[in-house]
Amino acid sequence: MEIVKIKGFRNIIVHEYINVDSDIVFEIIKIELPILKEQISYIINIGLKNNTYDIAEFNVARVVK
Repeated sequence: MEIVKIKGFRNIIVHEYINVDSDIVFEIIKIELPILKEQISYIINIGLKNNTYDIAEFNVARVVK
């Protein structure tokens, strides 16, 4: 998923939730979200290996909910 699509999906969920098709949302959660999670994990791991991320900041961000 491109970041523009992610942003657009978020805006629809937040601002037009009455018109949201729950089947489409479920499919996105079931199919696209695991892919996005894997991609983000990969980016974070590469950043940690290359020391481009501060491990302390990473740990703080990880527990923030």
